[in-house]
Amino acid sequence: MNSQFANFGTAGIYGISSGTGGFAGLFHASNPAGNGPALIAIADGNGNGITANASNTGDGVETTADGTGSAIYAWVPNFGNGRAGRLVNYNTGNTNPVLTVEQHSNGSIALFKSGNPGTVNVARINSAGRGFFNGGTQNSGADLAEAFDVEGAMSAYEPGDVMVISTSSDRKMEKSSEAYSTLVAGVYATKPGVLLTEQEGVEDVTDQVPVGVVGVIPTKVCDEGGPIRRGDLLVTSSKAGYAMKADPKKLQHGQILGKALQELTSGTGKIKVLVNVK
Repeated sequence: MNSQFANFGTAGIYGISSGTGGFAGLFHASNPAGNGPALIAIADGNGNGITANASNTGDGVETTADGTGSAIYAWVPNFGNGRAGRLVNYNTGNTNPVLTVEQHSNGSIALFKSGNPGTVNVARINSAGRGFFNGGTQNSGADLAEAFDVEGAMSAYEPGDVMVISTSSDRKMEKSSEAYSTLVAGVYATKPGVLLTEQEGVEDVTDQVPVGVVGVIPTKVCDEGGPIRRGDLLVTSSKAGYAMKADPKKLQHGQILGKALQELTSGTGKIKVLVNVK
């Protein structure tokens, strides 16, 4: 095959197809016993080995695997310092996901390996969307929350509000408004580590309140029951959405919101509470 060389920004090989189904270029390694690639692209400078773009509804790159190999295989050699893959959406107005993975069989959606030489399975997402993680999970939040509808407008609620079960609607919450309520359920979570929902996991639940039911949650408190010390048991107060220090002599089953992890000497404020309704 003849070598094609170009310099000063021109193309060594240029192909164009003006038809509806033609190819601008075709590279075919036709020997079934061969193991060489049909195309090699090398960039010794700072440019890309291959740049592909689709300006209409097509894909920038489409790959298929008719055999048992991978449609895309990207790797970094043992002397390299780059990434095997990078996906970025620079258009702030484009709300499409950066990555979409489809599985049309019962096989796993994603499988992650780690270690040296990288043959140990450490995480997997199955076809039903369930995740399996060998080393457990770690989240940036500090509590477990459940998404609930609330009585009234969402704008009337804010993180830190003490929440109670609504007595007028099924599976709804509302802001606490009386002292020592046995309907206490949790706290409007600031940043839940795990958010549970009865809806499909991919559904948007921003129109619901994340009610933290277990964990450390910043909570609105007041001095109605006296100054709050670390370790004090907390219950609902008569001030809407606020907790207070409990009087052990008045406590009944189902009234405890949790234990204070910080102090409040007077007035109102927001402190961290180890929420565990009892």
